[in-house]
Amino acid sequence: MRSLLRLNPLTSSKQFFCLDLLWELPLALLSFCFYRVNRLLISRLYRRFQSRLGSRATNWRLLNRETLNMPISLPVLMTTGPRWNTHALIGTLGPLKVSQSLSIRTSICLLSAASWTAVIYRFPDFLTVTQFSSLTVDSEKEWSNLLLPQGRYILGIRYYGLLSSPKMPDVRVDGLLTTRSIDTPSNTNEIYADLDKRTNPYYLALHFYIFTLLRLRKIFSQSFVHSELLPVGDPDTEFRYGLILAFHRLVVKMSSSCLNGRRVFLTVYNRASLPVLSEEIKDLNWTSSSFSADGFYLFRFRPLRPDVYPIHESEFKCDLETISSTIEI
Repeated sequence: MRSLLRLNPLTSSKQFFCLDLLWELPLALLSFCFYRVNRLLISRLYRRFQSRLGSRATNWRLLNRETLNMPISLPVLMTTGPRWNTHALIGTLGPLKVSQSLSIRTSICLLSAASWTAVIYRFPDFLTVTQFSSLTVDSEKEWSNLLLPQGRYILGIRYYGLLSSPKMPDVRVDGLLTTRSIDTPSNTNEIYADLDKRTNPYYLALHFYIFTLLRLRKIFSQSFVHSELLPVGDPDTEFRYGLILAFHRLVVKMSSSCLNGRRVFLTVYNRASLPVLSEEIKDLNWTSSSFSADGFYLFRFRPLRPDVYPIHESEFKCDLETISSTIEI
């Protein structure tokens, strides 16, 4: 006989025992410290690498297989942006030395993707300076101009829903054309299909604590959990997140308003924070296959119109479900 058992992953005594925490908490604390130390050291190394790019700083760099094959790339991404956005085609540019203004040919962006966002980060501390997107730019204008304090900046662009001929846009610094547009192959994101094969003890040690943090998230402030888990720099995107348990599946139920003017993306990560599932959810009721190992999930809700309201708790439900076998005697 087969029966379905629905669990709350945060409170179910069937899956989470206090005894587990006796060994998991110390390991999670070590992992948290290990991540912080590595992020500090690798970010310093990466800033030095970026400072020495010279003329290459004005060339678009796509997050593609060529980039990931560079020895420094994966350690940098696993310590600065480990919640992989498997649904967006991503390009970065810089650091660019700006005296007054930075201009982007956003007419190219509008022709490249159904939805997109551009974020400007200050270099070398990578603080978000400003953000604009397909929701905020004037579609009648060919260029969008930003006035910036004198300094060096990194520009990052994310494309969602590629159109027929996507390109990264032309960029002008202080009125001078510094970067020309480049084609962005539509198969660029195929790199995520086998990225979980890069799982190793080092990346597992870096992100082991995230699963434990989500187990115990009710005892931490929401701002702390968000700072450790969620990506930064894209206020247009809403997020929902939670645990994945081995031999369970995700069951999603949402109202029609969630899909009205939005695209809903799901990424599931293993405990090393490498993606094992990337899916766009197009149905109001959706169920995943069973997962083979513990991990965590992250939903991204991307608005397609500026008048879309935030999702209410009652409009979106995500549960874990397990199939258990019993023997009748």
